[in-house]
Amino acid sequence: HTGVIGGALLYLSPEFGLAAQPKLMGMIVTGTTMGSVAGTASAARLADGIGRRGTLLLASLISLVGGLLLSTATDPRRLALARGVAGVAIGISSSVVPVYIAETAPADRRGALAAIPQTLVSLGIFSSYLVSLIIAAFFPSLGWRAMFAASLVPASAHAAWVALLLPESPRWLLGRGKIAEADSSLRRLRGCTSPSTSPAASAAATAELATMHSAVAAQIKPDTTPNPKLDPASKCRAVDASRPSPPRAGFDALLEPWLLKRLMAVVVLQALQQFSGINAVVYYTPQTLKDAGIPRLLSRTGLSADASALAATCLAYAPRLPAMLLTMKLIDALGRRTLLLLFLPAMGIAHLGLAAALASMGQASGVGPALAAVASICGYGIAFSLSLGPVPSILTSELFPMRARAAAMSLSLAAQFVCNTAVGAGFPILRSRLGAPGVFVGFAAVCALAWAFTLFWVPETKGISLEGLAGEEEGPVGGK
Repeated sequence: HTGVIGGALLYLSPEFGLAAQPKLMGMIVTGTTMGSVAGTASAARLADGIGRRGTLLLASLISLVGGLLLSTATDPRRLALARGVAGVAIGISSSVVPVYIAETAPADRRGALAAIPQTLVSLGIFSSYLVSLIIAAFFPSLGWRAMFAASLVPASAHAAWVALLLPESPRWLLGRGKIAEADSSLRRLRGCTSPSTSPAASAAATAELATMHSAVAAQIKPDTTPNPKLDPASKCRAVDASRPSPPRAGFDALLEPWLLKRLMAVVVLQALQQFSGINAVVYYTPQTLKDAGIPRLLSRTGLSADASALAATCLAYAPRLPAMLLTMKLIDALGRRTLLLLFLPAMGIAHLGLAAALASMGQASGVGPALAAVASICGYGIAFSLSLGPVPSILTSELFPMRARAAAMSLSLAAQFVCNTAVGAGFPILRSRLGAPGVFVGFAAVCALAWAFTLFWVPETKGISLEGLAGEEEGPVGGK
């Protein structure tokens, strides 16, 4: 539902006159992100109420409904509304998947496994570009409806996989007192269900469950801290043992100072992720490359202008896939913060290169600007995949105790989707007023700001268990 709009716009724009209506174009593009805000707002309560697995299944069903509405929409406003429905599914799944992975992954592989969602998002966006290319090159009469209808295939596969194969989070089950089910779930996740499982592996799973159980129990046990206000006359240290108060949970827990500090760090990082321009690149790359002269570069291939732009988009986007696989290797070896500090400068340089390429159109002859634009988008995508793409959500899934994890992820991603909406809706307007080169220079400045924020404020969580992070009330937030 995210990447497909890039190809669909090549058909929607002339059909509905969107080039002369940048606000309407922005509304269609950002329909999914506006819906995602609603999805993230409901995700925490759903995930804590019906479980991580049940919430993911619900998201799959909503995605199917969104795909049907998109492929049958009859006007731009209904199309925007349909994208909003699909966005609700995106918001829910984006909130719950990182939490699920964090709660089920071993500490030494948590970073690599937590990078899988971003890898699959990249694969999904690339696949949508590829499907759009095939439709534009061989079935142009099917147009944008076929592009949107193609989303029904992965949505159906995801629903079947969650319903039939995915175990529930053992930590969530322990929090509900379902110890036997948690044991069964953990053994499925660790591959210890076979009769041929070694005694050592079985014992390791048992020990891991005991550690989880102790940690979860500690997080939900009543708070019996002495409270002088209970007996102000004697200023006693008595504890009202008859009315123990449980620790705050959900959104209320995030008001605790140490958790609020962490929340602000991940929310700002999510905002910087979006204002670094990623979704301006994802949504508008085909149009940007078309403006940069790609059809002239590929004129000998026999492809139409739209198909040429989509072919170049696929070429520019493809390197993100191996870059994400490299991220899965590096994120536990080098750490989350280190990757940000290494690759944020590369993102800014790529934006400056794209700005220069677009500014030279009409001044430089030949295909140089088009090649430079493709190379810049390619370089930006690689650097993003190695840093600001996966890291914000990974940190959010790690830095909070279980009682606040789903709520923190919901707020963090709500911030991401709000900023995503602002970029998606604002880019065509800013491009018409400032010119594309000026907008990409602005994105480069945000990358510099994100680097400084990382240096002074972003923590490192590499190799620390979730329980270890949840117990650090002063926490690693602060950069050092």
